[in-house]
Amino acid sequence: MLQTVTSGLRTSISTLHQRTINPVQEQLDAYNARDFERFLACYLADAIIANGAGDRLLSGEAQLREMYGTLFGNSHRSRPRSSR
Repeated sequence: MLQTVTSGLRTSISTLHQRTINPVQEQLDAYNARDFERFLACYLADAIIANGAGDRLLSGEAQLREMYGTLFGNSHRSRPRSSR
């Protein structure tokens, strides 16, 4: 098992990994729970959503809230699931 030593404290990498939130799974869980605020919390307040060409589609919390709020409101039956 790999270990890291910082300021005399030993913490195993596996312990750190267990405490780390998987952002993709967190967003999926929030969506499945229909928890809009938790879903939005997965993004930074100044997040930018761009397409494959780099064109800005959304930027900032207000635009994310507007776009995803509409999607949440219109997708009450849609429930993505993890492929795990």
